[in-house]
Amino acid sequence: MSSLQQNKNFKGSLGDFIKKIKECNHYYDIQDDKITERLVRYYITQSIIPRPKRDGKEFFYLYDHLLKFLYARKQIIDGWPLTKLKEMMKFEENQYFEDFFKSNFKTDKTVDSMSLIKSFKSETRNLSAKKVSQISNPIKYQERKDIPNLKEALLEINADLGNVVKQEFTVLELASWLILQIERNKLSGMTYELSRKIGDAISAALIERNPMTTQELQAQFNKNQEYEQLNFEMEKLRRENEYLRVQLIEEKQDRNKNENLRSNVILKFSRTLEKMHDRMKRASEKNYYSNSALSNSIGSIILDLKNIDPKYLNGDVIERLGKFTSEIDNSITENENNFSSMEDDMHKLKMELDRISKIIEK
Repeated sequence: MSSLQQNKNFKGSLGDFIKKIKECNHYYDIQDDKITERLVRYYITQSIIPRPKRDGKEFFYLYDHLLKFLYARKQIIDGWPLTKLKEMMKFEENQYFEDFFKSNFKTDKTVDSMSLIKSFKSETRNLSAKKVSQISNPIKYQERKDIPNLKEALLEINADLGNVVKQEFTVLELASWLILQIERNKLSGMTYELSRKIGDAISAALIERNPMTTQELQAQFNKNQEYEQLNFEMEKLRRENEYLRVQLIEEKQDRNKNENLRSNVILKFSRTLEKMHDRMKRASEKNYYSNSALSNSIGSIILDLKNIDPKYLNGDVIERLGKFTSEIDNSITENENNFSSMEDDMHKLKMELDRISKIIEK
């Protein structure tokens, strides 16, 4: 897991970029399983994120891409349309997106989606006017960032709902002392059977001698809140386990890939050793036969020279030819010894490679 603050100096390929996005999503508890190379390229064509930087033949993604992509995905998941995001991405600086993550992921890393949608709708309602005012007077725009976070403001007044609930009611005044209030959507779908059941419920409530007190209601509400928090923690643990499981699978795949690569390298090297051994053996045999043939030829010449009258020969010719023959024989013996030593070394090396291959396979 990693936060945006830890990735200020991020620079990587498309694969590294996607992996880092998934890590940040897990850190900020953003549920998003649609991160693909195709989606990244689509956001580039739609000007949601800038094009990757080029360095020679390679293309790199930076912190700027990471920040804007995460922001865009969070808003789209929460219901913000892509067309509105395109306008915002053109006129906002990185500081704006950093402030968003700082203010909305301070405590439990969760953000209420409806409050985000509401706040961003209000922010972009006068977007066309902002384009001019931001250039002419950027200080005026910065003042809007001082609006407090909704959740924090509700906590300050000890609100028990955790969010603002907007409802529309229809009030039915049956008498000056009797007023019935019904949610408008429920009233629009009212049937006789439902109205009869509501009447029975009202009758039972009016004669109830032990109604629930406000304190009891608050206690029940707190209990429900604890239950919801427990469910949230359990779901968070489940996602954490799933994330770790996927990480383990990916690590195992990478490990298997590396082991297969090492096995292939060792196998290739072992085969190369065998080929080298065969070539050296053939070269040694060829050299042996060549030197032997030369030695035999010189020996035959020496015999022929001995049959010639010595007065026609220079006195040390036969002696020099004999020394040359001895040197050839010594060279043959030395080459055989060298080849035998190299053959032993190559055999030991091959045995060691076979041992390493068996360890990797296990």
